[in-house]
This record gives sequence, structure tokens and C-alpha cells, in this order.
Amino acid sequence: MKISLSYIAIFLIIFVISCKKDNPTVNQSSSKQFPNQTGNYWKYSYLSPDSTESGILEVNIIGDQVFPDGNMAKVWVYRYPFITDTVYKIATASEVKEYNRLPATTDEMSPSMRYFFPMQSGDQWDIAPGQYSDSVEVVSQLILTVPAGSFDTTFLLKMIGTHEIGNYWNKNQYWFTPHIGITRQHLNLFNLGPDAHNGTYELLEYRLK
Repeated sequence: MKISLSYIAIFLIIFVISCKKDNPTVNQSSSKQFPNQTGNYWKYSYLSPDSTESGILEVNIIGDQVFPDGNMAKVWVYRYPFITDTVYKIATASEVKEYNRLPATTDEMSPSMRYFFPMQSGDQWDIAPGQYSDSVEVVSQLILTVPAGSFDTTFLLKMIGTHEIGNYWNKNQYWFTPHIGITRQHLNLFNLGPDAHNGTYELLEYRLK
């Protein structure tokens, strides 16, 4: 009987430790500048551009996807109040590339967003090769307070549309906090019409590994 109880106790200890590993602490930062581990989770409030609609955006990293060039991308699922998107992200120590769709060939591997590290005010880079690519500018470093907390080191990123014409512009803004991710974003994209994702998003909660 004593042996059986000992086995049960050991099993319970292992179970509790496993649960803690599988369920990261709420609102605890990651050891990575750009958290890109399977199991990571972010939750945001959403407010429409005209402030008439609100809701929740949930973001999960659910697994891996091999790209045509052999690199491994993480699969991010964005569950908006009105649509679900899948985004693929390839991260190294100094660069992150985002893809809004899974490319079939290396020729189709044109990122929709890029980040470079370490990040500092005044940095600027093109998102993709070619004269029609938008660019990113790191406008400033600041302290940001959102429902999930106050973050002393946050960078404001502004999109620069290099081919802004009558039926296209990109005025998106992102607040990026190292070791947390996007803590706030204001999306204002027009491509033959207002983009469905436009609005303001603020971080409510995060669980990172």
C-alpha cells in the first residue's frame, strides 16, 4: 500500500510539473526578443475605426511549416471577431519575416512584414525587394501602457507606403515590445477599399514560453 501511494505521489508531481510547462504563466515575458515558440498566446481588444464595433482578437502559435527554401516557419493563427487568418513567421536572432500566405516556390517568398534586431529609433528597412515594397520606420522608443501592463521599452513602428496612389495606402502603426511582441497596433490600410482588419488593438493578456 505504501509503495502504491508513493507511485501515486510521484505521478502527481510529474503531472503538475508537466502542466506548468504546457501552461505558461499569464503576462510573463519570453526570453526571446521576438517570441516565436509553439504554444505562445496573445489576447487583444479590438475597436473599429469608427468606434462602433468592438471585440477580441486571439493569436496562437500552433506549430511548424517547412518553406520551399527549407527554412522552418512557425504557424500563427489570428482569430479576429470577423475572420480567421493564418500567418507564417521565420525568425532568426537578427531578423523576422512574416508571410500572409504559404508560398509554393522560392520565387513566391515575398514577406508581408519584417523586423530587425536589435531595434532602435531611426532604423528603417524595406519589407520586400523591389521598387513597390512598403518600408518600416522605427519612429521612437517610449513607455506604453495597455490593459496587459506598462512596458518601459516599446518601439513605435510606422509603415511607409512607397507607392501610395489613389486606390492604395498603408498607414499602419505597430507598438513592439521586445520579449512580449506587438502590444498595440493601429491598422489603417486601403487597397481598392478599406481593409477588413482596420482598427485599434491593445494587448489584454499574453502567455509566452
